[in-house]
Amino acid sequence: MKNAVGELQKRINEAKNHKTTSEEWAKYYYNEVFAYFPNVRKPSDELETLVAKSAWPIPTYEELLFDL
Repeated sequence: MKNAVGELQKRINEAKNHKTTSEEWAKYYYNEVFAYFPNVRKPSDELETLVAKSAWPIPTYEELLFDL
């Protein structure tokens, strides 16, 4: 997950420096940043099942959906 988050941050930083029109920037962000999200979500979902709920540092999907 750490490697995936690092790569995502790299893509976000590159998008910040992508100097184009708003439409081109939006397409770039969608194709380079949003498209990478599953690569972060997969290890996060796996880790969520292994780490105790009390030690999990980010909201779970259940917490986000049902405001627990």
